[in-house]
Amino acid sequence: MSPPPALAVVLLVSWIVMVFAVTNAAGYHQWLAENLSTDAADENRG
Repeated sequence: MSPPPALAVVLLVSWIVMVFAVTNAAGYHQWLAENLSTDAADENRG
């Protein structure tokens, strides 16, 4: 038994949104960590 088409579409759309959200969050945290370490290194050079 497969789910109704509307439910399948809702699940597919929510999966796609989740993939983009997780990728965005991971990229943001990677960018933030890189910028914080660069800023700390710049402050230490004085």
